[in-house]
Amino acid sequence: MLAGSASLYADKVDFGSESQTEWAATSADGCDMGSTVTLDGVVVTLGSPDDTGVNWTWHAKNAGLLPSQMPSTEGTVETLITEFSEEAPFGNLPSHGAFLKIEPSKAGAITITAKASANAAQPLIFVTLDKNDPTVILSAQITPWDANVTQWTYEVDADHTYMFFQQSYPGQLGAYRITLRGISFVVDEVVTGLNQLHAAPAAEQAFDLGGRPANGKSGLRIVNGRKVYFK
Repeated sequence: MLAGSASLYADKVDFGSESQTEWAATSADGCDMGSTVTLDGVVVTLGSPDDTGVNWTWHAKNAGLLPSQMPSTEGTVETLITEFSEEAPFGNLPSHGAFLKIEPSKAGAITITAKASANAAQPLIFVTLDKNDPTVILSAQITPWDANVTQWTYEVDADHTYMFFQQSYPGQLGAYRITLRGISFVVDEVVTGLNQLHAAPAAEQAFDLGGRPANGKSGLRIVNGRKVYFK
């Protein structure tokens, strides 16, 4: 166990609720694999419910929940997920260790906040799966590791299931792990409403800074009685 990790963890836990739009891990949290984070519009499962003896514990230095194993197919060093592709046949999906299974009931944007393992050989992987057969990969998005990035946002919908994980480091089942800090979800209706709130209706008149009609050029636009500068 790494220094700063919690010494105890709970059994399977159900974090969050359908009335929440975000969840953040705290120092009181810890759980077995198969625990869930429920938010308005999505349920996220931490690892596999069948992954006995593998867990997530609070790590003070990383300020989040640290899984005890990296992603693998069989829970062994020999079966770590050490390569993946954005082209078919893509690669193996993990069934053990640290991964998130994302099951939306609404279309929206999910944001995962975490401290990724600090190794350029470990990109972040987001996979779209067939909802009726989650073993079938439809597409994959691979994001290179970046020390300055701690959040990843993806568009999802209710017609698919998704998986998120950081690629494993070869030969290191219990090291180089991602630390989960939180999850948030914004449904499409909210995103659309915000866009509409800030958008100028076509019938509104635009003027340049000198008070002349802008005709699409830089100037200002009257939006709901307010002057909004635009480029």
